Amino acid sequence: SIKSLHRLILTSRTYQLTSRIDGNLQAKDAENLLQGRTSIRRMEAEAIRDSLLFVAGRLDLRMGGSQLHVKNREFLFDHTSKDLTRYDARTRSVYLPVIRNHLYDVFQLFDYSDASVTDSNRSSTTVAPQALFLMNSEFSAEISESFADRILASKSNPASRHRLAYQIAFSREPTYDEISRDRSFLREMQNEMGQKSAWNLFCQTILM
Repeated sequence: SIKSLHRLILTSRTYQLTSRIDGNLQAKDAENLLQGRTSIRRMEAEAIRDSLLFVAGRLDLRMGGSQLHVKNREFLFDHTSKDLTRYDARTRSVYLPVIRNHLYDVFQLFDYSDASVTDSNRSSTTVAPQALFLMNSEFSAEISESFADRILASKSNPASRHRLAYQIAFSREPTYDEISRDRSFLREMQNEMGQKSAWNLFCQTILM
């Protein structure tokens, strides 16, 4: 029974272990060969995009429907044609078009698998363009602004806003050091550029 197997795995102690590193375990088993904690996993391209949209309050959870807005064969891309495919839908990434010879830049940047071949594995890279995308892209700026709007509309107290941002982005409370550092940053930025722009920048920093 696959259902019973899933239940066994999901309710096991090993599956429910935290990824937080304990000092004693770190000293005894730095590489986590004995599974004293869960190993940290890289997020996949689709999960990165969906998580950003969710944090910003813009993810459309409706199922199904084609997001390909062009006519048959107009999505072909070569040296003589222009790709007219749009990726501005807010549905989950699983519903976005995948043009094999012209991948969506977010997918390509964050190690989406080669769509032209059958492959069960994905590469895992850490490269500068990934950070530059989160710092400079139009998509990142839009997400950060929506996240900031969500925070500012939900709470009027600065301390409550700060806590809410961490709860939404990280599912945890900010630490004492984070509170001290972030409030200092927000005060300085608000004096320079105003409240809205300061919170946009703060939310983008959190997402990065």
